Amino acid sequence: MRRKSLLLMFVFFTVAHVASAQKDIDSLESKLRESLSDSLRITTLIKISSDYQYVDLKKSFEACEKAVQLSETKKLSWGKSQSYLWLATLYALSGDFVASAKYNDLALGISFQLKDSASISKGYNNLGRNYSSFGKYDEAYFYYTQSYRISSTRKDSRRCDTPASSRRAMWTCASAPRIRPSRAKRSRRVPRAKCACSTFKATGAA
Repeated sequence: MRRKSLLLMFVFFTVAHVASAQKDIDSLESKLRESLSDSLRITTLIKISSDYQYVDLKKSFEACEKAVQLSETKKLSWGKSQSYLWLATLYALSGDFVASAKYNDLALGISFQLKDSASISKGYNNLGRNYSSFGKYDEAYFYYTQSYRISSTRKDSRRCDTPASSRRAMWTCASAPRIRPSRAKRSRRVPRAKCACSTFKATGAA
């Protein structure tokens, strides 16, 4: 009986969440038909892509790829950083960790140039999640720790989002075998992430 009740609650909240996402999508797609600036159009496309992940992953990719294309065409560094980051997340959700690492590397490279600590933190969080998915807990712990440390030093309210997810992931990785927590403490400098796409190819993570 308890299991049935939990299942019904899960179905209810899932349906409610999807319905809410679809409502947001309809509103945002209507907004796209207006005359928007390039920056606002990119932001809107990424938001649509984010909402579509709960409804239709293929359409989520399509919206994000439009944001990527517009950002590249207009040579907007911030737009490329944000759209690459989200595309990396989508590839991770679909199980393609090589492609995820590729776009995450591109996003991090731009984020370092822009000195965008929020995007750097998200990029490290993505790397931590990808490595954790394949049981590479040393690497995952290192990147989750960097994400947490960078986000915790930010002074706006958004800084609270990434630390929470990174903190939970850090404890998960810390309880895994062969973890070396001291590795994350060896330097106070923010490290440049090594190219992760080659690492995932070499380890057969794809």
